[in-house]
Amino acid sequence: MKKVGNITLLLLSASLFLIVTSYSNSSVHLALAVTDPVAFNLPTTTTTTKIPTTTTPTTIMTSPPFSDNITKNTSSKSNSNSDNQLLNNYELSFDTKNMTHRSAQQEWQPHRGQTSISQEWWYFTALLHDASGNKYLLFNTLFKRDGKDLPIANSIPSLGKNSTTVIFPVVELSRYDNGFHYYNSDIAIVNPKDIWNSKSHALSYQTPHYNGSWGYVGNNINAVLKSQNLSFSLNMQGANQVMWSKDKSYNKEGFIQEGLPGNVSFYYSLPRLFVFGNLTYIDQLGVRKTMDVSGQGWVDRQWGNFKTDAWEWNSFRFDNGARLNLYNFANAYKSGTYQKPDGTIQRLSDFTIRQNGYAKAPNGQWAALGWSFDFPFNIEGSKHFTVIPFSNKDWICMSHNFCFIEGAGQLIDNDNSKLVGHSVFESMDIRMLKNGPYDINQH
Repeated sequence: MKKVGNITLLLLSASLFLIVTSYSNSSVHLALAVTDPVAFNLPTTTTTTKIPTTTTPTTIMTSPPFSDNITKNTSSKSNSNSDNQLLNNYELSFDTKNMTHRSAQQEWQPHRGQTSISQEWWYFTALLHDASGNKYLLFNTLFKRDGKDLPIANSIPSLGKNSTTVIFPVVELSRYDNGFHYYNSDIAIVNPKDIWNSKSHALSYQTPHYNGSWGYVGNNINAVLKSQNLSFSLNMQGANQVMWSKDKSYNKEGFIQEGLPGNVSFYYSLPRLFVFGNLTYIDQLGVRKTMDVSGQGWVDRQWGNFKTDAWEWNSFRFDNGARLNLYNFANAYKSGTYQKPDGTIQRLSDFTIRQNGYAKAPNGQWAALGWSFDFPFNIEGSKHFTVIPFSNKDWICMSHNFCFIEGAGQLIDNDNSKLVGHSVFESMDIRMLKNGPYDINQH
């Protein structure tokens, strides 16, 4: 135990401390643990993930390997706001009543908002390395909000009560060998027809500080971003390996309850992307750096009618090619999708997540950082895993009132203490998720 001013530090392990202090926005004293990035044993070499060319038979399979099926609407009634129809050459409808979807490539196209809480996003993360073996986390997401009752719409007075489409790109780059971390976001009101190029089947957008495009054709995704401090041009292969989510609430491939009951999200992932290209950024000394990079990437595509705005999310990226997608919401609703190395899918909802540590954001809020997981059946030979973050600096602050963690870390098999892959994760305010120490969602 060590006393630093009015803060008490209790060493729990090589990488965890228990801090007893007062929460900045509460009179209640909290016991908070934070991780020590020095103790993460960050690897200095990069291991190339190989997906096996042979398959192992499995007894549980709820969808075929690497499925990208087109689920057709069989309803005899037609409604342009709910059925799967092409409304024009730049917008799709979506069907939350019959819960049907097109192929992943077709659903890449933007959708027309249906309700006051309609929204969608295109999400990308990659663990990359350069020629010297330095490890990077690259994050880029384009959010599109059509609903006037969503928090982002309410924060822009100029939107008023009109039906308006708002986009905002978010970027982050972390270099884990030297502690460099950069993030930024932008926002623009757009005409929906201006963000879709039907000829190249690509998103194409412009905001005051960003020009970007994402094209999805066949097995390939091409992503380009241009801005003053961060730019990249990346090719991603493996986009035909689709992982559709499915949960216990709706029990429909491609759909999950996004937290609260009645919140419907279409959801698929492209979790096994091989990424290569070039990256340019301005480092902490103001020096512009350009390099070739390569590594493993993951794309998430979500759209629908939902207002949920807080969750914990982990994406297990096993070295043997297996993938595990885990959502944990503020109302304790959970959803998980496990894709085995041969591409077969197993669903799970009954798992335990324990918050091992916490980190403090620049705005003073706290979020969980570091987790252990217990599963009801074996995931790649084990039921118990721990995620150890590389850094406690991976914050993205969208506003003074809202910051979240978008980070990465080691994935440890607790049964043998071996490093079996990595996880990229998201974590948000403990007051929203109620997963702070001794709170109802903390285990």
